[in-house]
Amino acid sequence: MIQITDDKKRCIIYLLHQGLTFREVAFICSVSVGTVHNVREMNSAEFEEFPLNKPGSKYKLSEAEKRFCGRLFSSGRAETATSAAKITQEDLGISVSRQTVSRGLKQSGFNSYEKIEKPQLSGGNIRARLTFAKKY
Repeated sequence: MIQITDDKKRCIIYLLHQGLTFREVAFICSVSVGTVHNVREMNSAEFEEFPLNKPGSKYKLSEAEKRFCGRLFSSGRAETATSAAKITQEDLGISVSRQTVSRGLKQSGFNSYEKIEKPQLSGGNIRARLTFAKKY
């Protein structure tokens, strides 16, 4: 590893504590991603309480926004994930897809199901309705 100044090390450590990714810290401090990784490893005692950022993209919906979508269904304001996505766009100004809303609801404990079809009218009920209609 190329020797870097103590100021750069402190800068790297500070930015990592702020929650920035290795790539962002490397860009800001003008060092390689490997250097950022090595500085973090050499100072691992300082980072025991700060776990590494989860890889991948950030979640589109926060926990509060997931609860908002759940309340939409609980209150009856939305019946489908598509309608919940539209309401979320209107109320919160967050553009999310139907799949994102469905995933968030599933993580919140909601389950999807197909609507149960009601049984067709039986022959006896059809005749009873017909006689009622003719009578009145």
